[in-house]
Amino acid sequence: MDGDWEAPLIPNPLCESAPGCGPWKPPQINNPNYKGKWHAPLIDNPNYKGKWKPRRIPNPDFFEDKNPFRMTDIVSIESHQFDTNCLLSLQYIYWQTVAMYW
Repeated sequence: MDGDWEAPLIPNPLCESAPGCGPWKPPQINNPNYKGKWHAPLIDNPNYKGKWKPRRIPNPDFFEDKNPFRMTDIVSIESHQFDTNCLLSLQYIYWQTVAMYW
């Protein structure tokens, strides 16, 4: 009942034995000019200088932390999410850390 309506198929008794009746199939003829799947031709690029890589320049302000595990304790947490459950849990964590370090 619901959905797209399709007309009922009525068989044609005159078409059962006639040539050319039945499902239509497109004719297939050979193409003598067909040379296979087409690919874009590759041409030389005179400006090609090899695979790209970034230049290495000196950085006088570079700092490498040799001991990243030596850091101070985390005393507070800041969050900018406006979720009531998240906000209540963060307030609980905050007051626990305040009570622990105060």
